[in-house]
Amino acid sequence: MPLQTAISWLTLTVGITWPTRTRRALALVVLAAVLTGCSRQWTSRTNDASAGNDTTVESAAVQYHFDGTAMDWYTIYDNTLAAGWQSWSWGTTPAETDTAQTDGAENSLQRAMAVTYDDVWGAFYLHNDQPIPGAKYDALRFWVHGGRQGGQKLKVVLVDESNSFLPDVAYVDVPADVWTPVEIPLARLGAPWQITGIAWQDATGIEQPTFYLDEIALVDLNLPPTPTPPPVAGPVLSVDVAADRRPIQPEIYGINFGDEALLTQLNIPVRRWGGNATTRYNWQNDVSNRAADWFFENIPNENPTPQQLPDGSAADHFILENRLMGIQSMLTVPLIGWTPKSREIACGFSVTTYGAQANLDPWRPDCGDGMTPDGAPLTGNDPTDTSIAIDPTFVRAWLTHLLQQFGSGAQGGARYISLDNEPMLWHHTHRDV
Repeated sequence: MPLQTAISWLTLTVGITWPTRTRRALALVVLAAVLTGCSRQWTSRTNDASAGNDTTVESAAVQYHFDGTAMDWYTIYDNTLAAGWQSWSWGTTPAETDTAQTDGAENSLQRAMAVTYDDVWGAFYLHNDQPIPGAKYDALRFWVHGGRQGGQKLKVVLVDESNSFLPDVAYVDVPADVWTPVEIPLARLGAPWQITGIAWQDATGIEQPTFYLDEIALVDLNLPPTPTPPPVAGPVLSVDVAADRRPIQPEIYGINFGDEALLTQLNIPVRRWGGNATTRYNWQNDVSNRAADWFFENIPNENPTPQQLPDGSAADHFILENRLMGIQSMLTVPLIGWTPKSREIACGFSVTTYGAQANLDPWRPDCGDGMTPDGAPLTGNDPTDTSIAIDPTFVRAWLTHLLQQFGSGAQGGARYISLDNEPMLWHHTHRDV
């Protein structure tokens, strides 16, 4: 596999001296760049899940620069966030932590950023409204510490001036009990013309321990410009679009919710009622629980005639709109065993009941995120604070209601039934029940 096409975990351990980090172990993680003029060698393993097995990538020479006097630095975090930077994180609790409070992550300064993923695929995301000129810098540099446990796997991605996450990413394997300097060439991260954000995302989809970041900066390494390779003529390709054609089922295409204008523009054949909120939707009182997406809150759908429920619910209107537009409906039904008990707003982790928490709903400050201020998940809460238990009869009654209201799928009713939403993530997303 050519090196430049692999998405790889690259780990290089070298003996170095870093003046500002003399108490840290001498380790360096260098990610996905081929620079010139150094004899150190590494091999790596691809992080391509489609490969099905480990693939050894060819060795390459890696050059690095550590002479601080030769670099231009743009500091993003060093004991505190630089002016203009703010956390736009999701599914994550970031907290500036004193050295004495860190999990073995003592450093030569006083503070570090402790990052705890509350949800799988969460991200520590730093944003600046004023774009930073990416062309001025060669690399993203930071220090990372895995705490006592270590083993975290992070995906690092840049955000451009349109607030779009770039497709080029780098992966970091975090060691335990050591501060590790990480340097990622911006060319490896898409070389954006302007940068408005950086995200460190959970790359595993499973629970990971808290890790620590410090001295986050963009650096100019005074590298010579990369020579432009001479053009190489590629193969001549031709495609016979009329060969071996056969019809496909158009209803393999669809969208989750979406408004009428978009549905019409895209000529969508199937529209899905799905997502985390549908796992605990109560068709009888027209209420969903937002789970970990929004403080585990029961939030009723707007309904001008709630006294007529279950007729006229948001789900009823969803199917009716689809019928009028000639779109098939895919309906997610709850199998989790719990559903909101009333149309009153309630939350799974009340501060009054369960104590102080890391993050609170700014509009309902009694509703917390179910994490203690030090980042540990709250346990032992009562599911009946928000919900009532349900069984398959609840779902059968809903399908009977829809059949009576709209007929079968062939008649414009719910044509496809989805058995709940992402059950493999319930233990994170719906951990209040």
